[in-house]
Amino acid sequence: MSHALYLIGRACYRARRRVLAAWLLLLIAVGTGLATVGTALDEGFSIPGTPAQDALDDLSRTFPQTATGAGVLVVHAEQGTVTDPATEEVVRRALTEVAGLDGVSAVTDPYTGALVAVPGTAAVTPPPPPEVVRSERVSDDGSTVYAQVQFDDDAQYIPDEVLDDVRQAMDPVRERPSVAVSFGGEAFRETGAHLSVVEVIGVLVALVVLAVTFRSLLAAFLPIGTAIVGVGIATGGLLLLSNVIEVSSSAPTLGMMIGLAVGIDYALFIVSRHRELLGEGHGVEEAVARANATAGSAVVFAGATVIIALAGLSIAQIPFLTVMGLGAAFSVTVAVTIALTLLPALLGFAGDRLRLGKRHAASAGVLAGRWSGLVRRFRHPVTAGAVLLLVACAVPATDLRLALPDNGDEAAGSTQRLAYDTIAAEFGPGYNGPLTVSANILGSTNPLAAIDQIANTLAGTPGVAAVTNAVPNETADTAVFSVVPAEAPDAPATKDLVGDLRDLAEEPGMAGYDLAVTGPTAVSLDVSERLAGALVPFGAVVVGLSLLLLMLVFRSVLVPLTASLGYLLSTAASFGAVAMVFEYGWGAGLIGVDRTGPVISFLPIMLMGVLFGLAMDYQVFLVSRMREHYTHHRARGGTAEEAVDAGIRQSSKVVVAAAVIMIAVFAAFVPTGDAVLKPIAFALAAGVLLDAFVVRLTLIPALMTVMGRWAWWLPARIDRRLPELDVEGATLDDRLADTDGPAVRAGALVRADGVVVDAAGTAHEVDDFALAPGGLVALEGAPAAISELLWAVTGRARPARGRLTVAGRPARRASRRPVVGIGGVAGQPARGRKRTELAAAEPRFAAVAERLRSRSAEFADATGQDADVSAGPPAEVVDNLAWALSSRPAVIAVELPVLATGHAETVWDLLHHIADEGTAVLVATPAADPTDRVRVRPVHDIAPVRAAR
Repeated sequence: MSHALYLIGRACYRARRRVLAAWLLLLIAVGTGLATVGTALDEGFSIPGTPAQDALDDLSRTFPQTATGAGVLVVHAEQGTVTDPATEEVVRRALTEVAGLDGVSAVTDPYTGALVAVPGTAAVTPPPPPEVVRSERVSDDGSTVYAQVQFDDDAQYIPDEVLDDVRQAMDPVRERPSVAVSFGGEAFRETGAHLSVVEVIGVLVALVVLAVTFRSLLAAFLPIGTAIVGVGIATGGLLLLSNVIEVSSSAPTLGMMIGLAVGIDYALFIVSRHRELLGEGHGVEEAVARANATAGSAVVFAGATVIIALAGLSIAQIPFLTVMGLGAAFSVTVAVTIALTLLPALLGFAGDRLRLGKRHAASAGVLAGRWSGLVRRFRHPVTAGAVLLLVACAVPATDLRLALPDNGDEAAGSTQRLAYDTIAAEFGPGYNGPLTVSANILGSTNPLAAIDQIANTLAGTPGVAAVTNAVPNETADTAVFSVVPAEAPDAPATKDLVGDLRDLAEEPGMAGYDLAVTGPTAVSLDVSERLAGALVPFGAVVVGLSLLLLMLVFRSVLVPLTASLGYLLSTAASFGAVAMVFEYGWGAGLIGVDRTGPVISFLPIMLMGVLFGLAMDYQVFLVSRMREHYTHHRARGGTAEEAVDAGIRQSSKVVVAAAVIMIAVFAAFVPTGDAVLKPIAFALAAGVLLDAFVVRLTLIPALMTVMGRWAWWLPARIDRRLPELDVEGATLDDRLADTDGPAVRAGALVRADGVVVDAAGTAHEVDDFALAPGGLVALEGAPAAISELLWAVTGRARPARGRLTVAGRPARRASRRPVVGIGGVAGQPARGRKRTELAAAEPRFAAVAERLRSRSAEFADATGQDADVSAGPPAEVVDNLAWALSSRPAVIAVELPVLATGHAETVWDLLHHIADEGTAVLVATPAADPTDRVRVRPVHDIAPVRAAR
């Protein structure tokens, strides 16, 4: 991957004008499309398959007037009463006008209880007595009255013109002295993506952080510019898509927030690496290409984890949440693409003006070194302190309550919030979330008596404050009841009430009515329940994915485990931080939270998905530097503790800057965010703060120091089976050198330059060699050392340092292709491996077995063997060599034990015969060819590998 990104970076640098023009044209095209077709955002929270949604779907067929969007008109007299004849007359005339508007199907008159514009209803059920109606829709002191308006369309599809007409029809009431009118209910909820000056402040904070980090305004503006272009394209594209599919009104803002944060961060990593490479003396083009290959590889990995986690939100099988996750994933995809294409082009325009000054380069890492020293010196107290802090922050998470937003979450002073608060204060909290109960009365011979029976049963259920409506449909086969809970919609008691009402369907007196409970409150409870059920599977997928990906990246067991543990701790602590503010109200006023209580239902699953990607991002950038240092220096006595120090010194400055930018961007969406976005933005800001500073920069380095060299332990059997992920571009130099280096020009199939292997705790160095087609080289030394080196050639182990290439590629990558055959008899075990051959010599397929026998007979003829010798050791070697050659490789790697003199001469004759046929032969043996016909490269013991703390 790093080599491909190198080529992309170089191509974008060379075609920078065309690349810049292409992205700008795409941005203009998206903007033009928005100006032409507009948007069609959806505010619905439907979940197919839930009881509330199924009941709502049934009502849309049997009683469509009650299944559409509804609004509430609240009239409050600050002086006097709304029952004053003059005021009542004005209100009733206004409601009559509302009932006659296009798009309005019915209006409930609070003074008479009559359902206006519902055909057939009045003929079946007369209005309730006025004194009963007044007690339900007129407050006890007569200061407030509310009327329900039923629309023709679902709430999210009601045209703005219809809502404006309703507001205008109520103008005569608002003109009355000391009379206020507010509009509530789901129909009047605010929708749409919003961007205010507060979000711009977040961008400005990011700019300041970048300027301080880079000490260059030009370098600081590059990540901001690319992120803004990416956000514009991604958000605009999602808004355009809303005309084709249902897109939640919160999805564009969420995508904007995440896209802006990751876009700045990803560009920050690449620009930082580019300036480092310029400081090392590389030319601008080479620095751009190498930065794209190294930091760009990590950006691809980090972006992929975020994308996978966000796309994984579809596990919950909730349509609106799936769209939100995919929309945010699209924003991240655009951010990654821009960082890998547009940014290299802009770096080309910047040229040498981004080159680091010597003073700046020398001053880097001083503060990081001090922090590293403290963490390593007090590693045990630091580990305990970090864990205790995170656990303490996580404790309040047990009190976190979840629900869907309602008008009580709207901004204080808004008409929706005024309507909500007025109804709660004058009538009771349950009137803001009435439950809709439907009943099948088709089998009843007396529909009115059945309605009375059901209404009385519902009213007698504990937790019910009132039953305000009991209405049959035109065909008198379905009745709908409006049940007012005694508690607020998000109260635990209301959740219990919904369950109790559903259980009524099983009672003997109600069994034939097929009772079903729906309405916004019931839908909210079903959504929360579905999300809670999806949380554990999603968490298992996320943690399992992190373990697998980090094991691939770091070739370790303990590093992925500690990374996942840190992620779980920071996620739980973030939940706790949300509970402290939104549930307990601690510091709520500081961030514009004026109402505490439940937060949006999908916050936990959304936070887990996004924070997972960001946490793995920081983990890769920090720990990859530690691994790089440890791999390159352990053969010379370097310790794991020194690797931890090097990783913090080299990466912490960029990680700190990236985290501060993330926090600033997320925090900027908290004060002005809606009920959906505000807690999510706060949770992400808190999560990044805790994960970056407490987990990645404190807990992980302390744990890495405690684990020492065991942090990099991976069972050899697993190591051999895992594919290579070149996240930090570790093989880039090899690929670039092998593209046009001397080894390829000279036709060398195997080349070793400064190779050192680690066997049984001791470092072994082999003299440099190049093996061409038809050549034969013997590696002579201790059995453990030569065995380990042969494993490295065949791609089953890693050299501790140096360059080892096969067929022009790094050994481990070349071994994926059939270029190396393995044969011979096993030598001494290495790294605790069992005494087995390098590859099993047992044929598993008939065709391979036939080739093996054919090659064995050919070798016997060539060397003068006969059947009497075939049972001896040479015959065993012959069979293994034939097996190695059966796939016709370019190179065979052979491990030979010490053989008797006669047998040794025969075996070496075979090896020379194979080389004469054009196959390169690499032999690892304690004793070389007795006839001195082969080049010998000794393997030396150079130093014991010091045990790292």
